[in-house]
Amino acid sequence: MHKNNLSINKLKFNDNNVLCFFEKKVTKFGTGAKIDCSKKYLNKKVYVVVLKNNGQTQKEQIKSKKRKQ
Repeated sequence: MHKNNLSINKLKFNDNNVLCFFEKKVTKFGTGAKIDCSKKYLNKKVYVVVLKNNGQTQKEQIKSKKRKQ
C-alpha cells in the first residue's frame, strides 16, 4: 500500500488521519476573509495551508509577469 505523508514542523498528516483534501480560494468577507466548505465538516479540526505565489508553478509565474508588463 502506498502511503502519503506530509510533515510540517510537528504536524504529521498521512492516509490514516486525513479525512479529505480539497482546494478552495479564500474570498473577502467583511473586513476579513473566509473559505467555504460543506456543513459536514462542522466541528472538525482543520488546517489551512497557504501556498506561496497563489500555488502557481514557476512557469505560470513567469507567464503571469510577462502578461502584466
